[in-house]
Amino acid sequence: DAGPRIPLRIVHHTADPVPPPPRIEKPASIPRNSPAVGRVLVSVPYSRIQTMLRTIFTIGILAFVGLFVLRLFFGILGGVFGILFWLISVSIPILILGVIVYLLLRVFAPETARDLRSKFGGTP
Repeated sequence: DAGPRIPLRIVHHTADPVPPPPRIEKPASIPRNSPAVGRVLVSVPYSRIQTMLRTIFTIGILAFVGLFVLRLFFGILGGVFGILFWLISVSIPILILGVIVYLLLRVFAPETARDLRSKFGGTP
């Protein structure tokens, strides 16, 4: 004997998880001189389509404004950035040369390196 039998419950789903496509209806009677002649009426509102298009156009406008601001910013301050990058490119080799000289002094003249460290390092 396999034990007591448990009855199964069958559930019928009446709601369709995917909504049906919108129905397109022609109006029943429109006068011939009406501006709506030849138009098709759709039973769902266009609010989702309008929201999507508004979002796409807003992103595009913001991208163009951002490009304009960047071009203006780097156009006006281009000389300042050029001087800054030139100073950085000059200072890096000088820094590397100073580190090499200090390491050589530390190996071959430790007293001089200690004097330099106390003079420029801030420790007495």
